Amino acid sequence: MMLSRWSMVPIAYGLKPLEHWGLGIPFAGGIRFREFAVSSAVALGLTMGLYQNVGLALIIAVALMILAMRLLLSRRMRGVAGYALAGGCGLVELVTFAVLAALRL
Repeated sequence: MMLSRWSMVPIAYGLKPLEHWGLGIPFAGGIRFREFAVSSAVALGLTMGLYQNVGLALIIAVALMILAMRLLLSRRMRGVAGYALAGGCGLVELVTFAVLAALRL
């Protein structure tokens, strides 16, 4: 669950916010590097510390999903909307469950 919530930060980092209402309110000013770096260090550090090898597989799968979402949002929508961030969060959570099921944990 932590990785899916964290994924909203790297998905939105550097993309233009498309709305200033609803779920887009927290990202209306954009995400700065400091917020991105601190959240990444905490989320990835906890994942590696708690789950070791399984955490590494999860991080790789989540990183690929985040890159795919960023590519889709930047090319198709030219920015990110709040509901797109929630959708990205759901997709990352689905990928996390799929990796865990594939590893049979």
